[in-house]
Amino acid sequence: NATLATVRSVTDRHCVRSLEVINKCTFNEPDNFPWIGINHIGEYHQHWIWMSDGNSEQLNSSNWNKGSPNGDRSQRCGWTALTSGLIGDRKCTERKTFLCERRNNGDSFTK
Repeated sequence: NATLATVRSVTDRHCVRSLEVINKCTFNEPDNFPWIGINHIGEYHQHWIWMSDGNSEQLNSSNWNKGSPNGDRSQRCGWTALTSGLIGDRKCTERKTFLCERRNNGDSFTK
């Protein structure tokens, strides 16, 4: 009952930043930019869809890491920076760690 994580709110970004310490302690070579559950849809980089609920969302600039999205239509998958919780876009074929969340009691997610 898990899916790639949704990072929509300031609270979510704070939660992601708290994982940076865990990541540094757990992995020899930490990946501070894991995949999250957002994908680019359509012709332009204006609409992204969250995998957890299928909702399309036009993200404002405060959600994005500097330089993202960069307009490269081949970069359709989203990652988050553990240091800031901001979102970036990359090619889906890149090997990266991933950040998941799971359903808790059937109605909410636990990151």
